[in-house]
Amino acid sequence: MQALNGVRTPQPLGTVLDEKVAYVVAGSFVGFLIERYGLPQFRSLYETESCETTYGTPFASLEGEWRSSLRE
Repeated sequence: MQALNGVRTPQPLGTVLDEKVAYVVAGSFVGFLIERYGLPQFRSLYETESCETTYGTPFASLEGEWRSSLRE
């Protein structure tokens, strides 16, 4: 996830992972953020590009929450 987090458009996600896998992983994480925190906060993340500003926690913590949710 950290490698995907470092990709900024217009650089394709396929530069760090197999492109199909990268989009599935990214889509899963985005879906988690929207379901858990709501679309308005995700829009804020998209605009600010800062997890700490938007969610009050570092990216690694959000990744941990997402990974835990996959086991539920």
